[in-house]
Amino acid sequence: IDQVRESLNKPGSYSFLIYCAPKDDDNYQWWEFRYDITSSDVIGLIINKQEAIKLKERLDSVTRSSNEASLKEAFFNNLSKEVKKPLDEMCSACDRLVNDKLTKTEREKVVAELQESSESVSQGLGDILLFSKIESGRLRYVITEKDAGDFLTGFYHEVSSKVPSHLKFVLIPGRPGVYAQADFDRLRNVLTQFLLNAIKFTKEGSIEIGWRYHLDSHECEFFVEDTGIGIPAASKERLFDLFWKGDETSDGVGVGLNICRSLTEAMKL
Repeated sequence: IDQVRESLNKPGSYSFLIYCAPKDDDNYQWWEFRYDITSSDVIGLIINKQEAIKLKERLDSVTRSSNEASLKEAFFNNLSKEVKKPLDEMCSACDRLVNDKLTKTEREKVVAELQESSESVSQGLGDILLFSKIESGRLRYVITEKDAGDFLTGFYHEVSSKVPSHLKFVLIPGRPGVYAQADFDRLRNVLTQFLLNAIKFTKEGSIEIGWRYHLDSHECEFFVEDTGIGIPAASKERLFDLFWKGDETSDGVGVGLNICRSLTEAMKL
């Protein structure tokens, strides 16, 4: 109070926080006094900090709800476009198989197209279901310990058929006898997403998967590396953003890498 009194004789801008009960009812709260003093006037306001905090919380809640609604709208718009395309291709391929007189070679090509489209739909819907479980907090993690080499060698053989024959698919073995702790089903989800991205954006060259053991931190690093197009350095900060795609014309809903980040953070990897 003495500081407020002293300020009345000194032109300028002032702000004080005071803990008091103005109604003399023992309801003590923080109040902020803001005022400007000129040669002839004192102009200011008194703010109840508790009420201001509550108002800000309400505004933040409304803003979050609005942002979530926008994200959901973008999600379903992307979903409808990305699922519709392979479904249309599947319908077209089935129609050709039934109604067209195809040679053996043509039939094999149509069957391959049908299989590729069905895998695309399956992967997209799988990503959506996994994303939904993560967002709702319904996904459970079971952390176990496995030999890194055994796990990744098994994964390599599981996914080899997904890699196009014109790309060289290589397993890079790391230090033997290294054991890693993770939910290996979720780790398989992450590595599968990285591999599918590598396939999508690598037109020629090779894709490598492997593991490295870091002596300094006693950590095992699993990696997927490719000779694909990569992304500009300026876009790296957005790489794991929800619905972000470096190439808007590319297939996909834009949730895959965001899922990868959510899974690894949940496993504390």
